[in-house]
Order: sequence, then structure tokens, then C-alpha cells
Amino acid sequence: MARHLARRGMPMQAAAAAITVSTTLQTFSQIALALRALSLIASGLLALQVGGFYWLQRRGLFSKLMRTVTRFAGNRDWSRWLTQAEAIDLAVPATYERAAPVVSFLLTLVGGGSARARCI
Repeated sequence: MARHLARRGMPMQAAAAAITVSTTLQTFSQIALALRALSLIASGLLALQVGGFYWLQRRGLFSKLMRTVTRFAGNRDWSRWLTQAEAIDLAVPATYERAAPVVSFLLTLVGGGSARARCI
């Protein structure tokens, strides 16, 4: 390509430099596009995972998890743990319905993370 530009009247050093710079910048551009696409895909997957975790919390995640543990744990008494897990499952929706988690979310979003734990 540099030879083509040189035949059209551009000095060879300038033609070689133009092709080198153009190829380098095109490579950076392609890398940036690929990273943007990957970040969008990763962001979408992350949002799906967080949304799934929220959905599971609202449907008794902790007691279901404890019931699964009791199936595989053998002859131990897990009733106290199961009672605590059920109590947590009841408290989670009530906590989401208060205004404090929204305030905590907004503080985290704008960078005031140190105050967010005190809100909830």
C-alpha cells in the first residue's frame, strides 16, 4: 500500500508512516469495538445474574437452600438452621419494601458508599 501511495506522488517515508499509523489506529479501533461488545455482553450477563439472585431471594432462597443441605447432610438436626433461614426469607421482602434500600442504592450509584450501610 505504501508503494501505491509513493507511485501517486507521496514521498516513500511519508507513505510508509501513513500506512503504519493508519494500520495501528485501525487495530486500536477494532480492539475498542471488541472490548465494548464484550463489556455489553458481560454487563448483560451480570444483570441477568443479579436479577436472578433478586428473584430467588423473593422466593425463599435461604429456606430452600437449607432444605437442600438437610437432604445431603445426613442425620444431623438442622431444624434450628431451617427456622432461621425461614425467618430471613420473611425479613428479606419486608426490607426491600422500605425506602432505605433505595436510598442505599442511590448513594452507591453516586459514590457515597460509606453511608449506604447505615441507611438499611
